[in-house]
Amino acid sequence: MKRKLKVAFLVCFVPLLALIGGGEFKHVLVAFIGNAIYFLPTFTAIQNKKLNMKAIFTLNLLLGWSIVGWIVSLVWATTKDVPTPSK
Repeated sequence: MKRKLKVAFLVCFVPLLALIGGGEFKHVLVAFIGNAIYFLPTFTAIQNKKLNMKAIFTLNLLLGWSIVGWIVSLVWATTKDVPTPSK
């Protein structure tokens, strides 16, 4: 639950700043939708309870601006985790 709140805070942070700064509603809406699309791989990783959630978030945050980085993080977030064999 804490992780979901952290990610939701990141997505809502920019629109809230725009709203507080006197931005128009359409600018706030565009910022919110843009952040939601940008962090879609991170939301997908949270929903799928991925083991590498922090790494997916980091990749998405740092390389998500490039189409390749965003696609790689989205594919990584949607693939199934391979269980590690226990000894």
